[in-house]
Amino acid sequence: MGIAGEDTGRERYHGGNALLDGLSPSERAIVSEDLVVQHAESADLLVRDGAPIEHVAFPIDALFSVAARLRDGAAFEVGTIGRRGATGTELSLGIANTPRAVCCEIEGSYAAMSRARFVQHLRALPSFRVAVQRAYAAQVFDIEQTVACNVAHGVNERAARWLLTIALHVGGERFRVRNEFLAMMLGEPNRRTAFGLEGLAEAGAIAFEGEIVSILDTATLNSAACECYGALHAYWERLGAAHNGAPF
Repeated sequence: MGIAGEDTGRERYHGGNALLDGLSPSERAIVSEDLVVQHAESADLLVRDGAPIEHVAFPIDALFSVAARLRDGAAFEVGTIGRRGATGTELSLGIANTPRAVCCEIEGSYAAMSRARFVQHLRALPSFRVAVQRAYAAQVFDIEQTVACNVAHGVNERAARWLLTIALHVGGERFRVRNEFLAMMLGEPNRRTAFGLEGLAEAGAIAFEGEIVSILDTATLNSAACECYGALHAYWERLGAAHNGAPF
């Protein structure tokens, strides 16, 4: 696996990440000066567990997976970071090392910023700091809701919830999902028949060919999903509606 986050180009940021785009125009202009748009391939490693956070990544249409690895080598997804947030938001709480590995789950673009410039902006721009901390709070809420979901709901409901969440995170309804990430997310054997995708396809909600999944009927997928997607979406909407330090 390659390590993303290195400066391989100088493409400027022109929008696509909700955390950044929700800033005031003046603050967004300041922060954007230190952003470089890069591309991540599926399975690219952004940061290893326990490693120092050297770069912060603001996804645009990429999706990043936070993974917990057990002693036997098995890995399970414990969080996802898409265009509503960023990796490395722990820096806003004074945490310099990431507790979990972060890798690219859905390939796409992201805006990268060095740790030094990110910390500088946190100190100088209060509303940027609040936006980052709210993104971290959303990640924590997502994890908490997912824990309840994994205990209370079946694999079909969880698969529908997860696909809707991906579409929201990446801003599209067609994406490549590698089998190992499905296994990590659902904690199921590495077989598509175990992931609830065939039932969703038979219902006309999705189509999949190889590792490419297309959402065909969002209403049917919503009906198949558990209540957790609605809870996650509602919390993200509340956070997204409160910009520049406004309470929510």
